[in-house]
Amino acid sequence: MNGHFYAMWWTAVVLVVSGITLSLSSTAFGQARARGWLNRQYDIIGNEETYQLIMETNTLIFVVFGSILFGSGILLALASMGLQLFAATPKRTTELDEPLTEAEIH
Repeated sequence: MNGHFYAMWWTAVVLVVSGITLSLSSTAFGQARARGWLNRQYDIIGNEETYQLIMETNTLIFVVFGSILFGSGILLALASMGLQLFAATPKRTTELDEPLTEAEIH
């Protein structure tokens, strides 16, 4: 069972780190996609308003996707913590498993 918790923790860490990375670098990704759109406009000259709209839309897409990854990583970390807390059963000693004798009761 510990291997499953270990995998859940690493998955949560990867999700959180990738979510933060996408959210913080969303402006660069949005600008790169908008430049790619502008380079594909061979016969039509792209105007500034359309370029700005495409850049803002792509930036927002990366922010939303990064936030979803970040949130799912946090939820997975909390779920794995809860599972670890409730799955841990205390070990019983052999003394508790044996019934008490008449001499020990009195």
